[in-house]
Amino acid sequence: MGAATAAALVLSGCSSPYDGAASTDGRSPGAPGTAAPSRPAVTPTATAHPPNDAVGRQMSWMLGQMNTDPVSSDVSSRFTEQFQAEVPPAQWLVMLGQLRAQAPWVLESVTSDGKAGSASVVAQGRRYSLTMTVDDAGRIDGALLKEGAQGETATTWPQVEQRAQLAAPQVSILAATVGDDGSLEVVHRSGEQGVRPIASMFKLYVLAAVAEQVRDGALSWDQQLRLTAQDKTLPSGTLQERPDGTAVTVREAADLMIRISDNTATDLLMRAVGEDTVRAAAARAGATHPEGITPFLTPRQMFWLGYGDAPQALDARAKWAAADAQTRAQLLEQVPMPGPGPENIDMTSTPWRSGVGWFATPQEVVQAHLYLDTLAGDAALAPLREILTKNGGIAVPDWSEQAFKGGSDSGVIALSFLAPPPQGTQRRQALVMIGTGERPVDEETFVAATADAARLLSEHR
Repeated sequence: MGAATAAALVLSGCSSPYDGAASTDGRSPGAPGTAAPSRPAVTPTATAHPPNDAVGRQMSWMLGQMNTDPVSSDVSSRFTEQFQAEVPPAQWLVMLGQLRAQAPWVLESVTSDGKAGSASVVAQGRRYSLTMTVDDAGRIDGALLKEGAQGETATTWPQVEQRAQLAAPQVSILAATVGDDGSLEVVHRSGEQGVRPIASMFKLYVLAAVAEQVRDGALSWDQQLRLTAQDKTLPSGTLQERPDGTAVTVREAADLMIRISDNTATDLLMRAVGEDTVRAAAARAGATHPEGITPFLTPRQMFWLGYGDAPQALDARAKWAAADAQTRAQLLEQVPMPGPGPENIDMTSTPWRSGVGWFATPQEVVQAHLYLDTLAGDAALAPLREILTKNGGIAVPDWSEQAFKGGSDSGVIALSFLAPPPQGTQRRQALVMIGTGERPVDEETFVAATADAARLLSEHR
């Protein structure tokens, strides 16, 4: 792991909501093998001093450790037991060594309410955000250092496009209001509106299939599914850590699949309902480009097909884009999948450019959200709304309980939202943003541009 990735490491159990996001399929920005997008060098715009409160004192200590202060080997008085369980002292010292290699770290700005704080710091021409929370005793129980977003806050749609393109060269945006009959009134549309890679947003189709099966009595929310070794896949989620044979209810698996984009939960649910059932549900949910989801890959299949280095995987990738459905099925059958996923994933590759993954149009993603919202009107399917809104999405004052699903893969980030009518309006609002490129996407900047777009849309009257 190089020094550049060390500064993007999650220092505690913090995680992105964007799949994961910000994992972005659950990979942290510091995952081995990633390559950060190139950015122009920055210089500190000011020099700040931490406030004299619990957060400020701990930030001052941490920045001193990241710079030239004598290294503290005893960190028990600085971090909570839970933090140390997630980041053992030995791991902290290794990370600290990598961070010190980038010194000096210059504090530009800092805010704190005594229990939680955030700061902007600059090192080696890069700007990072440092967020921190402390417990009642003033010990650090959460800390996250990650590269900050590029660009200024966008206040117009052209500015949203420009900021998003700092993160990904090709950007598709669809922002619309939704009538009672499901019709869309486009507020802003730009970029390619045809079939695009949608990463983990495909899980909306899996959820639709599960919901239909519950509605029809073939499944129930409290029905137990048994986890097998063949269900387990990487990288996002936690279910892969449970023992084989673990009982998982349909409701829990669905919640994990959407809330934290758990790939193993997705494989488990797809095994329970079957590929044909998922593809049929996708059609009812508005998918009109079956070639983009045929075969309908499980996450495990996608990772072995897209990143495996066996000759069969390399051959399948080379032929995939031009192959018909029958040939693709034959190619997939030949790809060895001996475990949860390849051990050494080259995240500088971009499987989506070979047609590997899941593909739909921005409008089809909106239609999937609307279909699930309609299903949720059935009393038996009431849990759908909680499943879809539990993640939280993006904080927008006028958006409450927004349905959200995002996803990312190498060279892809995709975010989608369905929000209830803002105050003073009668129409729901939908937003889809997809960014692609030939190298890893700057997720922080793309999410920031998406937040700008969400605010603009929420202000539309």
